[in-house]
Amino acid sequence: MTEEARNPRTTIPWALITSISLNGSLGFGMLLALLYCQGDVMQNLESPTGFPFLEAFLQALRILLVLLIFANVAVLAATSRTTYAFAQDNGLPFSNYIGHLHERSKLPIWALALSVTITMLLGLINIGSSTAFNAVISLVVAAYYSSYFNAIVLLTWRKLNGTAPEPGPWTIGKTPSLIVNIVTLIYIVIVFIFSFFPLTVTDLTPSSFKWAVVLYFGVVGIGIALYLVRGKSYCEPKPFYRKH
Repeated sequence: MTEEARNPRTTIPWALITSISLNGSLGFGMLLALLYCQGDVMQNLESPTGFPFLEAFLQALRILLVLLIFANVAVLAATSRTTYAFAQDNGLPFSNYIGHLHERSKLPIWALALSVTITMLLGLINIGSSTAFNAVISLVVAAYYSSYFNAIVLLTWRKLNGTAPEPGPWTIGKTPSLIVNIVTLIYIVIVFIFSFFPLTVTDLTPSSFKWAVVLYFGVVGIGIALYLVRGKSYCEPKPFYRKH
């Protein structure tokens, strides 16, 4: 998505640092308010939703639905926009349609429709099986961290063998950045492994087993097969920022 930004070597790092600082500060204040107003801890732990933090939000704020709507809108915008960016590089099936912008609204309508459809279908899983739904939810952590791992491990390898690209104007130096990369990789490996652990090790049953590991490697297998079939049609991203 940086292809569309003006001066991405400086604006994107500034955007990342600013958003992390702002959201971290607001999140810390929200966490203090939540802990102060969360109510009965045992009631949170025994929540019928299966997610104690949702019960804590409900007790503290009483506007859980409004918060979830705002969160879903933000996630939908990010997901559809990322889907559109992948389709622009011919990285998805039917990229000609998914990567198309609506002429009047200038919105990626097909990417939005695809994101909404998949989200609705995933939500229906909970009706049939809460175990399958929890497996899909648990998959998010492993998928996020493994995507970070792939990029960081390749960059770290190139730094170690001296073939890394020249740093941009935003840099903390070769040695500090290498240390940060290595520490990050260690952290990702630990979190990735533990993300597949079941909630309990006693009385393990098919319903309490963490099926996310099966879904994860299944998706990885589909991705590898898709790359082998369509990899040659990949086109290198090209900047297409336009001044208005």
